[in-house]
Amino acid sequence: MIPGGLLFDFNGTLFFDNALNDHAWNRLAQSLRGFPFSEEEQQTYVRGKSNAAAVRRILGEDTSDTDCAKYSEQKEEIYLSLCRDLQARGKLSLAPGAEAFLDQAKALGYPVNIATSAQPGNVDYYFSAFGLDRWFDRTKVSCLLPGIPGKPAPDLYLRAAAAIGVDARRCWVLEDAASGIQSAKNAGAAKIIAIGESEAARKLLADNPLVDRVIADLREVELPKRSDCVCG
Repeated sequence: MIPGGLLFDFNGTLFFDNALNDHAWNRLAQSLRGFPFSEEEQQTYVRGKSNAAAVRRILGEDTSDTDCAKYSEQKEEIYLSLCRDLQARGKLSLAPGAEAFLDQAKALGYPVNIATSAQPGNVDYYFSAFGLDRWFDRTKVSCLLPGIPGKPAPDLYLRAAAAIGVDARRCWVLEDAASGIQSAKNAGAAKIIAIGESEAARKLLADNPLVDRVIADLREVELPKRSDCVCG
């Protein structure tokens, strides 16, 4: 099937930063409850989920929205400091194959957008650090804003598709997290391609019945030539 558009998660998909996010969350958890997240907690309650969900895993489900916002900001400060350190050392880059794949999508005329659980400030940083405006329109990016349900609700992907004028049911989605995959499925995505940075991650993704294909990175995906009559 020729897709009508391409929708990308960002963290863990276009930018392999799971280790950075894990480290930031573990530092916050350590400071607030005295011990870091377990790997099972990271998989179930953190990766691909909203920051509020992760904070409530640390402090309890009755944690107020105000405290969630406060500690979420602290986590993002830790995370962005790690990113900026890599950037200063010339070691910050998009995932393998991402630039070439996005160049190919642009050359073929595919509408593209990002649907991410990241905060708006992080998205602004990514656009600056990676020059994402080569491929994406920042004003159309779908990210977490007040009142918008996070993944696995379909809203982020539905908004991303609508912003580029494409029905989500005609889009390919590229994701790495179980909650994002469920979000894409709930949005009715035509195809879900799961990206696993590690072999262990790819094994887990391969067991997900919602996934159409599992890859290590975007070098494994070849886009079909786009036909305007079916992609509009």
